[in-house]
Amino acid sequence: MERTPINKHIVAHHNGHYLISADNGIISLVLGCDDTCKFFEIPNIEGHDPSETFVKIACLIANGNTLDQICPPIKNIMELKTVSPVVYASQIKGSIVYIDHYGNAISNIKRDIFEKIKAKHNSYSVRVSNMEIDRVYEAYSGFIDFSNPPRNIEIGSPIAIFNSEGFLEIAIYKGNEKTSGSARTLLGIDYGTNVYINFEV
Repeated sequence: MERTPINKHIVAHHNGHYLISADNGIISLVLGCDDTCKFFEIPNIEGHDPSETFVKIACLIANGNTLDQICPPIKNIMELKTVSPVVYASQIKGSIVYIDHYGNAISNIKRDIFEKIKAKHNSYSVRVSNMEIDRVYEAYSGFIDFSNPPRNIEIGSPIAIFNSEGFLEIAIYKGNEKTSGSARTLLGIDYGTNVYINFEV
């Protein structure tokens, strides 16, 4: 996500682990924002896009620099308040808790919950807003069959992935919030929209 005065980039330090992310509320879901968390704002690095900045900060940390040397500390970050998904023997019922500026919809369903239920079943499908998706991908690139010519890749297809924070995300392949449409505009997804993962033996 592009860094703006409203959307900061931050580093969170918790139990010896570091998490670099936009300040979009996802960190509050991942870490819970208890008293052991420390947060730092990543300064703007001229000439670097967000991914390059994140890599640079990660390298500085890996090389032994402390966060106090790299970034100024901050006390407050954006928090997302949400209930936990409901887990049944053959279904997970979650909801959309965040929509990013691309129109991608992030749910409160975490990968570890999904993997635990999936291990006991042979197949599954994701259902959201009357749309059924038969697979969850590890990344956006997993959706593309590189053995096929580019013209055979269906632009505008809905996809489900687990994002870098481990939450189930619904997106549109090559979607654009302002032009071709996004998960929000094409599927009618909004905050609070229910997401179901149904499992079959």
